[in-house]
Amino acid sequence: MRRSWKVDAKWLFGLACVAAVIAAGGLYSASKLTEHDPATGIFTGVMASFAKENDASDGFEELQALAAASPDQEFTIEGATLPVRGHEIVGLSYDEAVDLVVGRIAETLYTEGPEAVEQYFQDATGADSEGALEGDGGDSNLGPFGLLTRGSHDTIQRIFTFSLIPIVVLAIPLLLFSHRFGRLGSVGVVLAVGTAPFAGLWLIAKEVTMDPGGDGIGAALAQALSPPAGDLSSTFLTLLIIGIAIVLAAVAGHTGFALWERFQSRPATAAESTPPKGEPEAQPDHPTGDGPPPSSGEYPPIGPSSLPQP
Repeated sequence: MRRSWKVDAKWLFGLACVAAVIAAGGLYSASKLTEHDPATGIFTGVMASFAKENDASDGFEELQALAAASPDQEFTIEGATLPVRGHEIVGLSYDEAVDLVVGRIAETLYTEGPEAVEQYFQDATGADSEGALEGDGGDSNLGPFGLLTRGSHDTIQRIFTFSLIPIVVLAIPLLLFSHRFGRLGSVGVVLAVGTAPFAGLWLIAKEVTMDPGGDGIGAALAQALSPPAGDLSSTFLTLLIIGIAIVLAAVAGHTGFALWERFQSRPATAAESTPPKGEPEAQPDHPTGDGPPPSSGEYPPIGPSSLPQP
């Protein structure tokens, strides 16, 4: 039997490897959410819905007139310089104009970072307008939207790549401390346990965001999250199925090997108990009675002396 410390070491490295897989899964999910389409879609959907709920369409006709008067120039509304030109807004409805403006801001945020978004509000005259985008220390106060940038995506993707190294490093001693088909089973268990939470999470997110319906920020956020949720759900479900298949293969291999060993041991036992052909079976030294067998040429004793004595 293997020493108990090897079993403890296998469990220790197995749990550490599962934790590394979970960390890598979280980083991979974050990298997918910060890709261009999901990132800009989330920002545009949420911010456009917020602007539409706070309806400011009363002065939209005046805006249309201003856009028609300056078709080739960017223009400012309440101190905010919009990243669109006049001819792009002429003829649009209020909701379409909001989607266009917020979409341009989302593109700028993603490609150039939060600092580039601030320039559209740097001409604001009110202190509240400036404070809306600046927090303590002058940093952008976009909250989680500040992570929806190409720079954040590249950083997260780089960290995810390096997070695969601990998985490999921890898997090596896990395999060394495992035994026979347990090596295969250990890898399958780590993969299945590490990816199962993300498979369940993104499967639920996929079902919830598949048909959000209605309007508002919630519906816009669900619509933006639906494509990445579907991709992540498929990826983690595939990894989970692979892990389970590896575990089943290890169990089948272990069972088959045990049956093969048992089958091989049976003929050997039967061969040892059966004498070779042509040789008489061994006879007992004392077939009957308690006394020694009669010597050659003598008759067995007959009479009372031959009877067993009390």
